[in-house]
Amino acid sequence: MTKVQSDVITLCGSVRFKKEFMQEEERLTKMGYVVLKPGCWNHLSDDVKGEERELKTLLTILHFKKISMSDRIHVINKGGYIGVQTAIEIALARSTGKDVSYMEEQW
Repeated sequence: MTKVQSDVITLCGSVRFKKEFMQEEERLTKMGYVVLKPGCWNHLSDDVKGEERELKTLLTILHFKKISMSDRIHVINKGGYIGVQTAIEIALARSTGKDVSYMEEQW
């Protein structure tokens, strides 16, 4: 019987890699981890205004909360890509003593 892991993992990375998020979520779930991920797949640029700006702020706050609830984060870095927001999420995780792993090896 598969053992349920004690770790909660939050997936971080660009939402443009939705397919990779889903693959990693399935892989880690089958290993027995509790996996948290973005709840929306809309890409909102930094120059949005009005309601879109409010939505972007809400989604960022919710994702930071997921990171705070996690034991570690797992970065979806297809092709080595890590954007500014993901870099902030990595820094947040590290600053609170959380482990960081990557879908693809960092060089």
